[in-house]
Amino acid sequence: MSGGAGSTRKIEPDTLWPIERTVSELALADSGFVGAFDLSEKDMIERKKKTVLLMADDDEDDCLLMNEAVREIFKSEHFFCLRDGQELIDYLLRRGIYTDPKKFPAPDLIFLDLNMPRKDGFQTLKEIKEHPKLKAIPILIFSTAKEQEQIEVCYKLGANSYLTKPMLFENLLKAVRCLGEYWFDIAKLPPSELLCAQSLCEDPTSAQCN
Repeated sequence: MSGGAGSTRKIEPDTLWPIERTVSELALADSGFVGAFDLSEKDMIERKKKTVLLMADDDEDDCLLMNEAVREIFKSEHFFCLRDGQELIDYLLRRGIYTDPKKFPAPDLIFLDLNMPRKDGFQTLKEIKEHPKLKAIPILIFSTAKEQEQIEVCYKLGANSYLTKPMLFENLLKAVRCLGEYWFDIAKLPPSELLCAQSLCEDPTSAQCN
């Protein structure tokens, strides 16, 4: 992906970086869905303020561009970018540095790249969708791969959608806007706040279960 809106900031390799932001209401004003549902514009803004997105991708440029796109489209957003599938699994299961649910809230939606070190997207997708407490989290494959065989494998493993990474930033904005309208204005999502917390309670000795 290439675009003019990406930042030149360097991402430290060991950094998980949450970004909270407040931006214009342009996305809501432009959306044809505003006023078409029971939710008021105020309700939709409040919902998006609480939305948590995770992205697992080892490409720093793609993480930065997605950061910019999410900031542009959502009123206020929690966005976390992790560098590979193993970090994503650790986050979801609250392992290591990710034990604090206030700092690392459960996601409403996950963007998952396929080609990553340590644990690739296929392995990560399979592990999440086979986990009884995590499998309900929507996972959108976000990859440069266009091979039909890989697309079919992802859907068989339980992917909720498969998106090819746009080459232009303006197309990424359009994609994120459409995804936001569908997943957060139309679709009904599971209570994400409970998913990661419940997975910890498989171990009754966990302090999170008390």
